[in-house]
Amino acid sequence: MDWDRVESSYGIRLPRDYKEFVERFPAGTFYEYLVPWWPGEGVFVDEVRDQIETAAQAWAGEKRDQPDFPYRRWRRWDSTMGEFLCTLLTDEATREHFGLAKTVAEAPFKPFDQPAPPPLSPAPDTEYWIRAPRWPVAQPRDRTDELRQQLPAPAAPPSTDWASFERIVGQAPPVDYRRFIETFGPGRVGSFIVTAPVDLPAEHSIRALNEDVLRNAVELRIRGNHLARAPLFTEPGGAIAWGRFDDGRIALWHPAFDRPDDRSVVVVNRFWSTLASTDRSATAYLLTEVLGR
Repeated sequence: MDWDRVESSYGIRLPRDYKEFVERFPAGTFYEYLVPWWPGEGVFVDEVRDQIETAAQAWAGEKRDQPDFPYRRWRRWDSTMGEFLCTLLTDEATREHFGLAKTVAEAPFKPFDQPAPPPLSPAPDTEYWIRAPRWPVAQPRDRTDELRQQLPAPAAPPSTDWASFERIVGQAPPVDYRRFIETFGPGRVGSFIVTAPVDLPAEHSIRALNEDVLRNAVELRIRGNHLARAPLFTEPGGAIAWGRFDDGRIALWHPAFDRPDDRSVVVVNRFWSTLASTDRSATAYLLTEVLGR
């Protein structure tokens, strides 16, 4: 396990006993109730961060004693993870607290079935986007007018060769993305850089972004990262990247929709250890997730 990569992705330092547990045990469940978190494929950074923030707010808040507080049954354990698990396994009162007092204890820990990983390959998994979670874009799709109220528009956005975009990509861009580029041009929105099919430095070029994303994914595939086998432009059926965060996360359009306007935003981190699907168009994502409006 590359712990430096994991901790960088999640923005937290993990306890030593937790790391040892993950290194020595397979993914599984205690009493079919408690499922420790294993880093890796299918674990979304934003979900884990939300859980951490929720726990911190719950214990720092002033409403813990109110009857409508959703976490009022929480109990704080002033011990390490290893100590807590040992207590859970050996102390009946602790199991009773979690409603596990009558649980049969012959097999308190059960590993999940572990399918054999597919062979290492730099080739994409052509079925990946069909299996991946996806939602069509929620209404309203085009949030450009709302972004006008939040962002200063340049005096003259650079001209964009949309015919070249359609010829290279094989389809028209989503309407909201086209309106955004024609209004603002490529550039920075908070900690996010929007790219476009324009003759500008690589930082603002959608072609350069996609070349970099594909190059990085192929390197990760060869090293055994199966999540990075998601097809990417210019591979058949590949997702097109349209922007990136300063921390390396990439925003792409989910390709498993026939109409470009239905293609919602998918976000992956630079290590391809997490992938989060949304129901946002590009402009809706900029407005709600980047600017927080």
